[in-house]
Amino acid sequence: MRIVYLLESTALSGGVRVVFDQTRALIARGHHVSILALRGEHLWYPHPIKVIYQNNFSSLAQKVDVCIATYWTTVAAAMAFNSRLSVHFCQGCEWRLPELAAMKTAILQAYAQPLPKLTLGRWLNQTIQADIQPLDFPMACIGQVIDQDLYRLRWRDKLRWPKPKTPTVLIVGLFESSVKGIRTALTAVNIARQQGEQLTVVRVSPWPLSESEQGITTIDEYHCAISPQQMRDLYLRADVFLASSQAAEGFGLPFAEALSMGVPCVATCIPSYRAFSQTLDFAQFVEVDDALAMASALAQLLHQPQQRRRLRYAGIEVAQQFTADKVAAHIEQALNQWLSSVCA
Repeated sequence: MRIVYLLESTALSGGVRVVFDQTRALIARGHHVSILALRGEHLWYPHPIKVIYQNNFSSLAQKVDVCIATYWTTVAAAMAFNSRLSVHFCQGCEWRLPELAAMKTAILQAYAQPLPKLTLGRWLNQTIQADIQPLDFPMACIGQVIDQDLYRLRWRDKLRWPKPKTPTVLIVGLFESSVKGIRTALTAVNIARQQGEQLTVVRVSPWPLSESEQGITTIDEYHCAISPQQMRDLYLRADVFLASSQAAEGFGLPFAEALSMGVPCVATCIPSYRAFSQTLDFAQFVEVDDALAMASALAQLLHQPQQRRRLRYAGIEVAQQFTADKVAAHIEQALNQWLSSVCA
């Protein structure tokens, strides 16, 4: 198949990495895949990837089989593209985000367009079915990719366990995005500190540190828009990862990467996280927005080395399901089926 993805920007983000990872996997399976982007730069991506930058999403010289919108703002462009099939790749519930409340109507209209949907998880299919009317399109759950080449624990990495030092807590995500729940994670750390826990807090965000965030608790290290390779180093240093997202979270790539790197995790019990495995024994789960429960779970992990060890291996096992080839196979199957329907 000849496939083209439409990206507004290639600036470093989890959503962009997903598109790049899918592109690499589909090319490995013999497909011809292009990425069209309006702006940005992609040198941060740790693997060779080709991006065509244009001022608009005008069609390529040769007609393609499938054009994939990667965000609600690219749906109209995908529908106008010179392709046999247009598809909407959905990574979350944008219409449920408070920050996008002013655009809710436009987002719902984009989702209601009669384009087949590729989704990251079955829970997202269910949410779309509940919120989007009319439901005039098929949907296929394709799963998610973890870069197993980069975020895979090697034997020499295990020599760093255990670490006889002040425990390091890693928190990743944009503080200004309510869905990431970073305020809850930082409040939990502050509670644990007030209860006597000695902690080193490492924060990673796409944006610089704000005064609002700084006032919640002491942040010992703050990293802004770092590369995937640098993220790997932080996962190796972490003793516990706090995954504090709210229910609208599309997947939670940093959480999955932390699991893959053998970091014991405390996570909110949200649909996308629960979908990682039928048995919720790969992390310590707490309710959304419950900083006190998260602080308690964090303290328990810090004082239970056997539980940390168990979670390390349980997390690694769960993360092994998120392979690029498996996702590419699901995309391939869905697109072939929908293309056959178009031809019919």
